[in-house]
Amino acid sequence: MISQKCRCHCEYEVITELHGGQGGLLDRVQFGTNRGRLSTAYGGTGGENFTFKATSFLNGKHMKNI
Repeated sequence: MISQKCRCHCEYEVITELHGGQGGLLDRVQFGTNRGRLSTAYGGTGGENFTFKATSFLNGKHMKNI
């Protein structure tokens, strides 16, 4: 799980990727950040894999309201 407390210069860490698996229902989610860190995968192992990525963090794009 991504820590809510910042360590060593991560004050600008934001979610930029959403990974997961889904079939008829959402099976799993995992979050990636602009610092290259991944959260724990939450849920099961089923379903077809998917990834959504913010197109450019440098232009201020990050995931909101997911």
